[in-house]
Amino acid sequence: MHHPLLLIFVKITIFSLMLAIGCNLCFEEMLSLWRKPALLFRALLAVVVLVPLVVIVLLKLFNLPPEVITGLALLAASPGAPLTTKRSQMAGCWYSHYR
Repeated sequence: MHHPLLLIFVKITIFSLMLAIGCNLCFEEMLSLWRKPALLFRALLAVVVLVPLVVIVLLKLFNLPPEVITGLALLAASPGAPLTTKRSQMAGCWYSHYR
């Protein structure tokens, strides 16, 4: 994982995924979490604290190969990326129905 090209590729991939998700959101969807600060706090707590904590516990409990450790660490670093893409496609944008 110390190869410079691989690190650049991983950074570009994560950035591209998040940018694509953000570009597909409507303005109302972007503002919806700011209108519900408790929900925003719980979501950030789950993404930033709970998921990495669960991964750390799993890594301590099981003697896993380095490839699996790397994969779990990458998933813990961006746990919402795989789920958000599908969820945003399923939900659609309510604003687009009124255009």
